[in-house]
Amino acid sequence: MTILRGVGISPGKIQGLAFVHDQSRNISADAKGMILVVDIPELVLVLQGIKFGIIGIISEHGTRTSHGCVIAKSADIPCISSVSNLARYISFGQEIILDGDTGIVEILDESNKAIYGI
Repeated sequence: MTILRGVGISPGKIQGLAFVHDQSRNISADAKGMILVVDIPELVLVLQGIKFGIIGIISEHGTRTSHGCVIAKSADIPCISSVSNLARYISFGQEIILDGDTGIVEILDESNKAIYGI
């Protein structure tokens, strides 16, 4: 199991599959029940995620006052930001635990490692 640390923005502990947003994958109804993983918690991405039923948000960049983080908190969606090298460790479909209280991300499914390797 791999553990990543960031800053807990919005409280709550959840377990789910990672929906890694990138240039080739837009947020859609396929994201329902998944944890949105983004580079920057941009407002439009977070709002799209909420619209399509995401259950949590993890970002590599952003702060407590980033627009997307503020929206996640106001929508009671667990959120963590400032997770270094996030794209290196999490790939689409991996099972993860997000703890918005502690800022810890646990990667449970190591079989789907990102193409960058660990």
